[in-house]
Amino acid sequence: MISTIVLEPRTFPSGGIGRGLVVRSLAWLVGAAVAGVVGQVVLAASADLDLASVADAVGSRLVEADDEGGRLRAAAAVVRSDPVLVLLAGYAADATLVEELARGASVAARLLAEPTTLVQRLFPARAAMVGALTSVSRLRTARDFDALRHASRSTPVMSARARALA
Repeated sequence: MISTIVLEPRTFPSGGIGRGLVVRSLAWLVGAAVAGVVGQVVLAASADLDLASVADAVGSRLVEADDEGGRLRAAAAVVRSDPVLVLLAGYAADATLVEELARGASVAARLLAEPTTLVQRLFPARAAMVGALTSVSRLRTARDFDALRHASRSTPVMSARARALA
């Protein structure tokens, strides 16, 4: 089983809109949990989203910090197992990733947003990275999601897609 961190990114809507995106990101984890893939979920957000009741309702741990790097480090401190899936709030991974993880694949993976431009359709690797399957040790040394993104580019990985939930 993997641990999953749903991370509020640097630029994220506040209030009800942001809260709704976090909840919808959590919804795809239900299938992964039923498949026995996800064992632990950590919500990493700022205090202004007021996610305590959401975390309690879904049985996840909530860590809060003012900046993205602080949220990532706080979440890394409480995850229990390798590998760790970090997913930016507002996205949901496609079923392919869950299927691969259910089969036991534990290699590093990049989750790329679905292509939105012609360039991204022609060159899929140009799509924005919105999640990563990584190790706890790499996660604890990353100063923010951009550092994790940079570290993931230098590793041969399996790529999966994630769709925006806006």
